[in-house]
Order: sequence, then structure tokens, then C-alpha cells
Amino acid sequence: MKKNLIAVIVVAVLIVAGIIIFSVQKSNVKETEITSSVNVLGQKIKDNSVIIEKVVATEQSWIVIHADVNGSPGEVIGHAAVNKGENTDVTVNINTNKTTSILYAMLHFDVGEIGVYEFPEDDLPVKTDNKIVIQSFSAEPEILAEQIPPEPVQQVKEFTIEADDNGFYINNQKISSIEVNKEDNVKITFKVREQGTYFGGLDFRSDVWGDTGKVSPGGTKIVEFTAMETFQFKSYWPSSNTLKVTGTAKVI
Repeated sequence: MKKNLIAVIVVAVLIVAGIIIFSVQKSNVKETEITSSVNVLGQKIKDNSVIIEKVVATEQSWIVIHADVNGSPGEVIGHAAVNKGENTDVTVNINTNKTTSILYAMLHFDVGEIGVYEFPEDDLPVKTDNKIVIQSFSAEPEILAEQIPPEPVQQVKEFTIEADDNGFYINNQKISSIEVNKEDNVKITFKVREQGTYFGGLDFRSDVWGDTGKVSPGGTKIVEFTAMETFQFKSYWPSSNTLKVTGTAKVI
């Protein structure tokens, strides 16, 4: 009986000792303290929003984007809710009509109606060591596709001019001139008719493209140029250098 009593006392002592040791250990464990902070990198604004790399909050809060006014935070141009603890890659939609080259990401309390942004009445800036939790960052404005003027498309004005020993023709209508705008890119296809043309063919000359060289009956030759001023073009018999027809390219 005595031995049993001693055993009970020993067990009781061990239990009490264990409780005391556990209590001492627990009292020495401190809950990790959270310190509010904001980290953000300079960036290009995309899809009317900015990305805040990391936000640490001690409670439900707001990350708020302020425009710059003379080197200080100014008008609020966007905000997003953040949870207690660490939040990463927080997207904040902003008013891109009011962005400045420098923006400010500032942590605000959510202390009024939770989930409803109520600055400047209730949701005031968070302070750590009596300093507002804030970080400035550079922001390049978004350039939308529709804002970029399209590059001018170089239009080519094309003519097919048939020729024989007696004239120039477009769509079987005899012509003496063609008309183009200044700085037009012009492409002319000269086609020598088989009927009404000496077997030696024709060549086509001007101060703009020089001499096409001989074009036999049934053959074609293409010339291209940028129209700058009115000029004449002429057809010749290549073998005898005999002038046959004169036309005019009018530049307006």
C-alpha cells in the first residue's frame, strides 16, 4: 500500500512539473509581430491598372494610389482592398486620365463600413512609428493602340497605257495626258500594240525614268516613279530615233 502511495505521489509530481515547464516555455513564445509595409516597383501602366508587388497589413486595409502634386501625394486615383498579413501582386485599377509620372502607393485603414472605401472620413492612412506607410514609384502612361496614329499607307497609282505609232491609249481611248497628285507613287505599264506599230517596236522616254529601251510589238515595259512635277513622256522608233507620240504627266 505504501509503495502504491509513493508511486502516485511521484506521478503527480511529474505531471505538475510538466505543466510548470510547459507554462514557462509557452510564456517565452512571443507571437510574431506584423509590421505594415508597401513595396512597389516602377512600371508601365497596363489595362488601366498598376501592380503593387507586396503589401503587409496588420488588419483588413486598403492600398490606395495617389497622384503626385509637387512631389507629394495628391488626389486618389485608385484603390483596392488588402487582407491582414502579406498580400502579393495586388492589382489596383486607376483613373488613367489623372495619372502622373510619379504615383504613391499608400496603406489606408478600413475602419468604417468594412469593404467600403470611406476616405477621407474614416479610412485614413496607416502609420508605423508615426510615419505614413507609403512608397512612391514611377509609372509610364499606357499607350493604347487606337491612340497611335497609323503609318500612312503608300498608295500606288497605276496606269496601263497602250501605244502604237499614232498615239497613247487607256481603255481603248486615245489620250494626250494622265493626271496624278504630287508625291503620288506612280506605276505605268506601257504596252506596245501589235497592230499599227512598226515591227521595230517603240521605246518610251522621259526626264523622270530615262529610256525604257526597245519594246517589241505585243511586249510591255513598267516604269515607276514618285510624281513631283509635270513632265512629258514620248515614244520613239528605236532604230531611227524618230519621235512618234508625246504625252504629258500632269502633277497637281
